Amino acid sequence: APSSNKAVVYVENEINDPVGAWAKVTGEGTEADPYVISTIGQLRYLAQKSTYATTNGKYYKIDPSIGTMVFQRESYINNVFGSLDALLKKSGSEVKTIFTNNTTNLTQYQSGNNGDGFAGTIDFSGVTICGMYNPNGGLFSKVIGDVTIKNLKVTNSYVKGSENVGAIFALSFKTGNTETGSVTVQNCAVTDVYIEGT
Repeated sequence: APSSNKAVVYVENEINDPVGAWAKVTGEGTEADPYVISTIGQLRYLAQKSTYATTNGKYYKIDPSIGTMVFQRESYINNVFGSLDALLKKSGSEVKTIFTNNTTNLTQYQSGNNGDGFAGTIDFSGVTICGMYNPNGGLFSKVIGDVTIKNLKVTNSYVKGSENVGAIFALSFKTGNTETGSVTVQNCAVTDVYIEGT
């Protein structure tokens, strides 16, 4: 069950306006003053619009007052699963079946990125992401260069992709004249997630 002293954030209408959602992000993107993400729409914007030029050397974090980010609307979770606690007891295979059989009002987290990908450092502040249905292959579809992703748990979700697929990221690229790049995934876990290559 979600921690009682941390907020639970569900999908809101701003998921359909990621640019408007991103305009509300606070911070300067530095290590001392990172961009603070507090909604799923803001995270979606970062996943979709990231490029090496705009995110390299930048710092991001999820608002530490958030304990759980549910990648569905609260009404969908309550109508289809009965409660958030019920979702959190389902296996990845059960989540896939339930999502597949209940597509009305199912939110697709579209992380597809037409640019070259995310190149920054993001601290998820220990948040649990659950209820994600992503047909694009990962929380981030692409990462590039030296990337750090930390303090994240992805659970009770269904992720698929036609070529590259993963719960946290689907594809990583090297960059620059020296073709360098490393992805650091620190203090992260993936449990009860159905990952499917199509």
